[in-house]
Amino acid sequence: MRFIEQIKYFFEGMGSISLYPMSSHYDGRTPQEKDTQALASDWRRVGKDLTNSIKKFEGKRGIN
Repeated sequence: MRFIEQIKYFFEGMGSISLYPMSSHYDGRTPQEKDTQALASDWRRVGKDLTNSIKKFEGKRGIN
């Protein structure tokens, strides 16, 4: 096999390699998308915690 043909087959094979590991848990999101969604989820939890704390504080103080 000529060297040029070998290079051709090498690059054809490289096209089949995924940039992201495939697994049974693969959902099509990039690492950046997953991180963005995880960060948003974290901040929603912080917001809920603050809301609950404020309600608890107001309840103890008889506010509203």
